[in-house]
Amino acid sequence: MKKIWTKEKCKEEALKYDNRTSFRINSISAYRKSNDNNWLDEICSHMEIKGNRFNRAIYCFEFPYKSVYI
Repeated sequence: MKKIWTKEKCKEEALKYDNRTSFRINSISAYRKSNDNNWLDEICSHMEIKGNRFNRAIYCFEFPYKSVYI
């Protein structure tokens, strides 16, 4: 049975997640419907923003022979 995603149902589904990535991964159909209808900003307003293309995580690995990989 195909689920029909209304704005209200998408909002209820989005409330289960704390960031957009989790929402997209765990409920792709609701995420796509929300994105296609420009509802994402509104229904994801409770979510934590983890970063953007300018604010990203940097990983640094230090090795015992005094070398670093970034």
